Amino acid sequence: MNILQKMNKKIKVFLIIALLFAGLFIKCYYISYTETWQRQHDVIGFGADEGHAAYIEYLINNGHLPDFDPREKWAFFQPPLHHIVSAYIMNASARFGATEHRAQENTQVATCIYMVLLTVFATYMFLKSKGTGKLFKKNSASKLSTEGYIVMLSVIALHPMFILLSGSINNDGLSLMLSVLALIIGVIWFDNPGYLTTAVLAAVIGLSMMAKLLGGLVAVPIGILMFMRVFGLDNRYVGGKSIRISIGDRLRLFFKKYFVKCLLFAVIVFPLGLGFEIRNSLKWGVPFNYIPGVGENFSEEITLSRRFFDIKPGLTKVYTFLTTRGDAFDEYNIPLAVIKTSLFSEFSFEDASRWMKPLTLVLFVSSVVLMVYAFYGTIYMVFSKRSKLDTKWKITLFGTYITYLVAYIMFAIQYRNYSAQDFRYGAICIICEGIFAGLYTDTLKNRKVKIAVVIIALVFAASAFLTYALLGFKSK
Repeated sequence: MNILQKMNKKIKVFLIIALLFAGLFIKCYYISYTETWQRQHDVIGFGADEGHAAYIEYLINNGHLPDFDPREKWAFFQPPLHHIVSAYIMNASARFGATEHRAQENTQVATCIYMVLLTVFATYMFLKSKGTGKLFKKNSASKLSTEGYIVMLSVIALHPMFILLSGSINNDGLSLMLSVLALIIGVIWFDNPGYLTTAVLAAVIGLSMMAKLLGGLVAVPIGILMFMRVFGLDNRYVGGKSIRISIGDRLRLFFKKYFVKCLLFAVIVFPLGLGFEIRNSLKWGVPFNYIPGVGENFSEEITLSRRFFDIKPGLTKVYTFLTTRGDAFDEYNIPLAVIKTSLFSEFSFEDASRWMKPLTLVLFVSSVVLMVYAFYGTIYMVFSKRSKLDTKWKITLFGTYITYLVAYIMFAIQYRNYSAQDFRYGAICIICEGIFAGLYTDTLKNRKVKIAVVIIALVFAASAFLTYALLGFKSK
């Protein structure tokens, strides 16, 4: 403990580099031992007649979007951007002499890159929200305290959710990556709302929706940010003092400075984001919010209160309960589903090794502790008067967290089955919470508490790394 208390900059830098390298290594290692049909969601497999893999093969073989009602084949109703990218990767691989199997596996290279970029984007957001673009900046009030960065990296660079998504060849990863990129560009737009920034922001949001409609939710916090810029935080200054602008003046300012930009935004985002859905609606009458039925719904005995507060049955193991694996029930408790699916998705690794049980238990417990800590840190950074976090970052990060969390909960309640509870639908919340946890850590005055938080974060990161590394030995 004395060594940790006297941790100097070199040790901190070593931990940061180690976390960055470990995050990159485990994602690359994960895709090396994970087949395109293993631990996937709605992929089924290449050579099948439906699923995400079949969608990709359809584009390769036909060179155009499905010319039939997409509801006829599983997953074909999804927007096509990810599948188009994957089809190009497979075609390019074949041209360079790759076997068919190798070309299929190469689609995981793209999803792995998406997840690695999440760490890069989160680092940028963390540093900018701290008021600095440099990792170490001497003699400055905005100097980055690296304990917070260590905590953030532990959460984001090595979170099991992003390890799993690095090998998942469905459209979750691309949409998530573009959504986080849209948040960054949204803040840049707030500082410099030019025509180019507007066009890029609209394109990124539109492409995120073109990967998966869920990406459109990012428009909520960005829309609030844009509204605050146009109508709330664009005051005039006279003699160094802020002068309130009347509603009439604000409207005139909007039409003079922002109206054309809003039109430009709409002209770009709607065709990109909703073009596929409009096409399907006009040709085959597919509803914009079409979601196919998935599995069997929970019995009527599983009430709403049980889905939130009945956690005792689900605490007997760290993995999700599934009747298809011989369990007595499907996981129905939403809070437990958030934890379990974010760590292991719907899969179980208990047969991989005798060391897996203690490892996953440590991972589960440390995850719960970090979740509680991150949530408290979020409330502090957003609402405490002592928080120095800029308003634009509060809106961006907290707005995103609330938007996606509420959407996830509503989706899980509306569709009463296990699949709707997979937290990959709310994975962006992990990015926001990781950043808030790091920011809050840097505000702690008690050195012992700060070190304890860092240790817990490193335990989480190490157990996640070892769990998915050990899984690779079983898979080979």
